[in-house]
Amino acid sequence: MPRTFTDYLNKTAITLPDTFIDVRTGDSHIVSPKIQNQIEYHANNNTLIHLVLSALNSYLHPRSLKGDNEEILLELLEIKK
Repeated sequence: MPRTFTDYLNKTAITLPDTFIDVRTGDSHIVSPKIQNQIEYHANNNTLIHLVLSALNSYLHPRSLKGDNEEILLELLEIKK
């Protein structure tokens, strides 16, 4: 059953369904308890909009740790030469 979390101070509300669809893959996922707890925590602390914007930023600009490591290793190889 969907639950609605509200940050009244910043006028932000999120309705959290039982499942969601990943727009990149089209797969359906169950909302984990960890995500539910994080949303509830931020709703209670009036920082819900910050959580939403941070999640959106991470989704739109994913960090590639593997790519970063490869770049560092190439730089070290150049220094070694």
